[in-house]
Amino acid sequence: MHWIRAALLLLAVLLLGVMAAAARADEVVLTNGNKFEGEITSKKGEFPIVIKTKGGKLTFPERLVKSVKRDGSDEGAKKPVGGGARQPREPRERPEQPRAGGGEQVEDMNWLQLRRSYKTKLLRKGAAPGKFTNPDPKMLPPGVTPVTYRSGPLKLKGWVVRDPRAPTGPGLVYFHGGGALNLGDSVQICTPFVSAGFAVFFPALRGENGNPGIHELAAGEVDDAVAAVKWLAKQTYVKQNAVHALGYNLGGLVASLLSLSPAARLASSASVDGLYAPKAFAAFGDQLPFNPRIKQEAYLRSMIPHRHQMRHTHYAYVSKRSQIMQLALDELRDDPRRKQLKLKVVMSAGQGEAMLREAVQDYLRRIQ
Repeated sequence: MHWIRAALLLLAVLLLGVMAAAARADEVVLTNGNKFEGEITSKKGEFPIVIKTKGGKLTFPERLVKSVKRDGSDEGAKKPVGGGARQPREPRERPEQPRAGGGEQVEDMNWLQLRRSYKTKLLRKGAAPGKFTNPDPKMLPPGVTPVTYRSGPLKLKGWVVRDPRAPTGPGLVYFHGGGALNLGDSVQICTPFVSAGFAVFFPALRGENGNPGIHELAAGEVDDAVAAVKWLAKQTYVKQNAVHALGYNLGGLVASLLSLSPAARLASSASVDGLYAPKAFAAFGDQLPFNPRIKQEAYLRSMIPHRHQMRHTHYAYVSKRSQIMQLALDELRDDPRRKQLKLKVVMSAGQGEAMLREAVQDYLRRIQ
């Protein structure tokens, strides 16, 4: 009997150890109330804070962090990287909320009102951050054609891929992830569409791949996306009212915003890990060209607050592992009218390129 009691005691100790380890999960709480759990890999008391979550590694600058828990306990006084006393900061004015003609706050505005009444205020102005190498037009394989399209005063680059032997068929505009279009990778991803008779347009947006314009991250780029859709719809080899849009990650963010645009006139759209709630932008920290704490900036770039204004069906492929996408799902879960939405969420156990390839096959099946 003694050995049974000893075994039970050992089991209890092991269980307590597991429970204690779970309770000691590191936690970062942002100034906007968002919480992220995982393993903090940055040194204690130093900034920026780096935390490894189930959805990947996230980095937060000091100004976005309210509190930090490491091993279940609050950290003490924070100090910037490199040590030294912190310099006092000048007080910042709180941004004034935009108002429509009736004195509406940003939460009460529809997306089109917000776009008309608020102009994004960029923290820095320049080209998109991604590295690129545009293909030599003389080296392009058959079926790949370089084109230009106009978005307002901007003359932008793009490439069309189609089977020249195919008759008139549907069209797809693909919005890449990251800060630049890698044509080879994008064409490979969208090969199933080309094989199914689609004409696929790969536009580079403002500030990308040597294009003119300033990178705004899903503000002015939405105008470029609408222009790309209109350009493809006018081509003689594309059927009328048969243009769709697909985007990955930040390209998915752009594709999701097209679901709010009456000018796009898409048959449908889809995003792969591109469903961002307004509060999700804080996770990018200083990588953004805008201040995510300004509510107008975040609401301008998220379809989640405006989901009841959608113009067509949008399929949102979301990884179960993504904590950032979970913020959008939390908002949708609390929506009493979610069953009436034109937003269709498709959960995936995968992530990254493997998830993207699965989503391509599923979306193609749905729209054929």
